[in-house]
Parts: sequence; structure tokens; C-alpha cells
Amino acid sequence: MATRSYKRSQGLTLEQQNAVELLVAGAKDREVADAVGVNRVTVTRWRNLDPHFQAELNRSRKEIWASSTDRLRGLLPRALDRLESELEGGPNGCKVALALLGITGLDFSSTKQQSLGISGIGSADPEAIIEARARAHRPDPLEDLMRGDPVTASERAAAEAELAQLLEAP
Repeated sequence: MATRSYKRSQGLTLEQQNAVELLVAGAKDREVADAVGVNRVTVTRWRNLDPHFQAELNRSRKEIWASSTDRLRGLLPRALDRLESELEGGPNGCKVALALLGITGLDFSSTKQQSLGISGIGSADPEAIIEARARAHRPDPLEDLMRGDPVTASERAAAEAELAQLLEAP
């Protein structure tokens, strides 16, 4: 299947909207591509290079996380009671304590990230995604992070041009 030319004046195409729904539901790029009628590479480009697609995908993921978080909150009282009894004398008290520290992000001895936050989901703002791409091309991104200089119009234009070119690549 040929890769379609990328032309969108505003918003997501119908294929992209359907792709977001499928990706959020856990489908792989190949499955999404087959379902929406595009090449797998197109779906991968949308996920990696299209700030508007990335933002919508992130927004959808955050919505799902929020509804899941509400369900988890309802289970917290019972879960905390069970954890407390295990910590106070259960055979797995030590394991439970370490797991709790890891989940809350307070276990600094582990490099494995298991926090329950949504920090692993990127921005839901396409403008922020474009600005991050522009900042990544600065000579010293660490110094930039410390100083916090705003992205210039020329940096933004260069980042947008780069993304457009990458999205159009064969």
C-alpha cells in the first residue's frame, strides 16, 4: 500500500482520528494501518513526527488514565487496609513495603520507574511538542533547560519545516 501524501490544513484526518482510537485501545502500528487503510510507516510517522497527532494521542491516553484513576481511587480504602495488615505482620510485609516505596516514587535505590503518575505520557498540546523539538536542536539543551529561554520564531519555523519534511519522506 502506498504512503499517502501528507496534506492537512487543520485538525486530524479521519484516518488519523481512527488511528488514535485504535492505538489507545492497544493496537499495534501494523493493525492500525490495515484498519485505516494506510501504510504502517505512515502510522509510525504520525506517532513520532506529527505534533497534532501526538497531542491527540496523548490527550486520549490521559482521558483513559483519568477514568482508570477514578476506578482505582474507589478501591483504595480496601487496598490500604489490606496493605496495612500485611505490613503489620504478614509474611510478605517487607516485599509490600518495598513495592509501595517503588510505586509512590520514593524508592530511590531502583532505576526502574513504577510511579503511578501520568508523567510517561507526553504533552497534549501540539505547540508544546513543536517547541520541545525546537529546543532539542539548540547547541546546549541542558543550559537551555536551566535558563528557560523561549523558542524563537526562526527555531519554531525550522522545527515545523523539519517535521513537515520528515512526514513527507518516502
